[in-house]
Amino acid sequence: MVSDLQAVYRPAEAELAAVDQEMRQAVSTLTPLLRDAATRFVKAGGKRLRPLLTILAAKLGQAETRQVVQAAAALELVHLGSLVHDDIVDESSLRRGQPSANAIYGNQVAVLLGDFFSPAR
Repeated sequence: MVSDLQAVYRPAEAELAAVDQEMRQAVSTLTPLLRDAATRFVKAGGKRLRPLLTILAAKLGQAETRQVVQAAAALELVHLGSLVHDDIVDESSLRRGQPSANAIYGNQVAVLLGDFFSPAR
């Protein structure tokens, strides 16, 4: 039996996979240390609720899929940045039961990582 939550995600499966690919591509251009750190947290997954809602809302109209995927990926990267920064401020050693960026790489690298994910522009 398919859960209600799985039914909500199903119409956006292809786009969510593209969002993950877009996020991996975005971090691939970083210096090796930041790339490794960023890739670790992008691959950690999560609910991807923000991209899901972005994609589902776009399906109500006629938005171009590529633009929706890019927007959803950017939104999720900003969210990841806020989580990294929160862990630094809170001195958290865990995020979703796994070591936080600041616990693994120290505050200096974690700040740079959070800034990359959620740049102030």
